[in-house]
Amino acid sequence: MATQVETQTQLQKAGVSQVNHTQLSGIDLESSPATFFHQKIRSDTGQHKYSNSISFSAPSLGQDNRIYLPSIGVMPEQLVLEFSMGASAGSTASKYMPTYFWIGNNGLRLLYKNTVVYHASQAEVEADFYLNNDYRELHRKQAISNDLKDADRSGAEGLYYLDLQPLMKVFSHIGSLNSYDANAWSVEVDLKPAAKIISGDQANAGTGSISNLNLLIIGHQASAEFAMGIRNKLNSSGLMVQFLQSNFQRDEYAASATSKTVTLNQLEGNVSGMLILHRVKAGIDGAVATVVKDTYKSFDGASDTIEVGRSSNPVELYGRAVPEKQVRLVLNGNKTFAGLPTYVDIDGAKISKNIVPISMADKHSEDSKNGQSSGHMYVKNDLQFTYRWGTAPNTANYVDTCVFIHRYLILRSDGVFSNNSY
Repeated sequence: MATQVETQTQLQKAGVSQVNHTQLSGIDLESSPATFFHQKIRSDTGQHKYSNSISFSAPSLGQDNRIYLPSIGVMPEQLVLEFSMGASAGSTASKYMPTYFWIGNNGLRLLYKNTVVYHASQAEVEADFYLNNDYRELHRKQAISNDLKDADRSGAEGLYYLDLQPLMKVFSHIGSLNSYDANAWSVEVDLKPAAKIISGDQANAGTGSISNLNLLIIGHQASAEFAMGIRNKLNSSGLMVQFLQSNFQRDEYAASATSKTVTLNQLEGNVSGMLILHRVKAGIDGAVATVVKDTYKSFDGASDTIEVGRSSNPVELYGRAVPEKQVRLVLNGNKTFAGLPTYVDIDGAKISKNIVPISMADKHSEDSKNGQSSGHMYVKNDLQFTYRWGTAPNTANYVDTCVFIHRYLILRSDGVFSNNSY
């Protein structure tokens, strides 16, 4: 049996330079040659594109909805929810909010053997929509997600879609689904109640319902030989997937605030980036049609600044307090993020979502898809950022933070574990 030092050397060759053995369970790493660990899976079988649709059982708004995935010969590249909705009602001019707004506090979860391997918050799904897609892909997703200007949003009976792109950070690297037993993988989505996803002109609670909910699995077919090769790895040393794990935290501040420090002292690891969303609390919590809104706050004054760092050095990232406008629009070009929080929408109008992207990496969007890390800042229970405003905000706001830490999974037929990559 290899010593711990020898196993550490093997893992370094596989792209993992440090492992905390006290956090691992369910597998004997020291007898598992790292040559069997795979970060990415590619099929050279030349199989054609393929899609499948499976239905949730008794889906509903206002609850968690879970679906188990079949063992089918497809290498997944895209997961999309397809909602068959009844017409919205309860208010004049009632309309459904964009589908990414429908996600509840428990978010989206990808599970393997009933263990959560990726958890995406509503804030991450919404921010990912704009920052990790170029404008052409963004326009396509806006068209299918009811993400249009208020006058054009629909409340009609019909089909609505939500692309589950954040889950693909893991799911696009698992190989073929028929390498796994039926029901080994599952997806869970928490949906808000109808009153929280319908806007309108009257101070009444909106009403609406789901008649059917499908999960579309889109990818390429894989051969039986390819699937068997993956299954053999699952039955032996395991399959490695490296990814950027999202960690979500919600804080809030009052309309009279002149500063706000957010501490994320529960986190340890290599942070590749962060997303910060300031949104009006009343619209997020609203349950009557005239209040339900997704209103972002931006702070563009020269004295509206942000500091990012660790408790021992609060300005470590930029070396100073930086205007938020500079962080949001100047410091992250298209090589860092595929999109921007300011964009031209599908109707040709200039829109500003005012999502604040903070990257320690050179290529955050590409890293997110490929499980890589092109730059990071190591934190150990000491990450924080501070806002200071020259003029106090005029509304009570939520500040939602998503922090991305480089991690890896090892999937086996009998379970999964994860750890930080260093």
